[in-house]
Amino acid sequence: AARQLASDIPTDKEGLWNWPVKWEFVDEGVIKEQLRPFVEKKIVEYLGVQEQMLVDVVEEGIRRRGKPEELVGELEGALDEEAEVLVKKLWRMVIFFSESEKRGLSN
Repeated sequence: AARQLASDIPTDKEGLWNWPVKWEFVDEGVIKEQLRPFVEKKIVEYLGVQEQMLVDVVEEGIRRRGKPEELVGELEGALDEEAEVLVKKLWRMVIFFSESEKRGLSN
């Protein structure tokens, strides 16, 4: 079921940006245990250094249930075209974790 879900999640920007995220299932646990380590790893990959401020920007965007395009805008200054790549991957994760919680797959 988890694999099926992963293959159902779009990979294109339009599909991701328009997905109705089940925010009620994106809790602090998901943010801290799943999303933060991913974002930290990606930022080090792109910049070669750990940039906590960018990690905070991403976490804040998710906590306030922001739109992915806003997050891209906030990260572009530091990450250029990598900003969109990062947010697309992140958004797939947000969708995946919220949908698997909703469907009871994470237990």
